[in-house]
Amino acid sequence: MRELKKEGKTIFFSSHILEDAQRIADRVGIIHKGRLLASGTLDELLQQQAGWDIEISSTAKADAAGICSENNWKHTQSNGHLSVKIEKQQDMKELYSLAAEGKIIVNTVNANRLNLEEAFLKEVSEWQD
Repeated sequence: MRELKKEGKTIFFSSHILEDAQRIADRVGIIHKGRLLASGTLDELLQQQAGWDIEISSTAKADAAGICSENNWKHTQSNGHLSVKIEKQQDMKELYSLAAEGKIIVNTVNANRLNLEEAFLKEVSEWQD
């Protein structure tokens, strides 16, 4: 298949083994119960965030742990820093607003990307019969 791909040939590859599809394909379509739910390049389908892992610190203005609790953000504390798991874009905006107001210090931000299987499960879970 890789040789045909190098020659510019189009290959239609159907598989339930999404790890193989992710490794081989340039473009992917997600089909569920006979309906095409999503299609595009791997980058397009996988660009959706699976959340962010963020490390923040308190400032003189506010306690970071208290802010996390008020916003119902999952967090753990170690060495004076809080590790926060943000899953929603709106929560990310709120976190940046708090940083802009000087209430927290954002030390690191790591975006978690979906793999093809997670993208498939997300698309299927949002689909209505």
